[in-house]
Amino acid sequence: MRTGPVAIMALAAACAPVPAINSDLKDAELRSRLDERFMPGMSLEQVQGTLDELHVARRLRRVYPGPPVQLLARLFPVGGYWVDNPEFQDVWYVDAWFLFAEGRLERVDTERRRMRVQHYQYMDPPFQTPELLPTRPRPVSGGADADQQ
Repeated sequence: MRTGPVAIMALAAACAPVPAINSDLKDAELRSRLDERFMPGMSLEQVQGTLDELHVARRLRRVYPGPPVQLLARLFPVGGYWVDNPEFQDVWYVDAWFLFAEGRLERVDTERRRMRVQHYQYMDPPFQTPELLPTRPRPVSGGADADQQ
C-alpha cells in the first residue's frame, strides 16, 4: 500500500508535540504561562529558544527590525489552524508580540483575534489564511506604562 503526500502530512501533524501556549487557553492562563516563561531582559535568542521548547512552530513566528524590535508568535488552537466547514466557521487565534528595547525583552502583548470563513472566503483581515504572517509589525507606543492586553 502506498501512502500519499497528504496522508503523510496529516500523520506528521498528528504526531507533532502540542504547543504549551496556544489559543485554546483562557486569557488569564495564557498570560500566566507567558509571564512564567518570558522575563524582561531576555535576549531575542533566549525568547526564540523558549518558544522552541514550548513547541511554537518557527513558521508561525516573524522578527521585525525596530525600533523597537518585535517578534510575532501566532498561536493557534491545539491541533493547528483548520477549516472544517468552509460554509461558515470561526477560528480564534492569538498574536503574541514580544517587544525588545536595546536588544532585551521589555514586554509581551497579546491580541486575541477571530478569523471567520463564510462561503469559502475569509471575512476578516488579513483576508487570507492566518498562517500568512504580516509583512510589517504593528505600531507600538510607550514603554512599561503602555497597555498590555
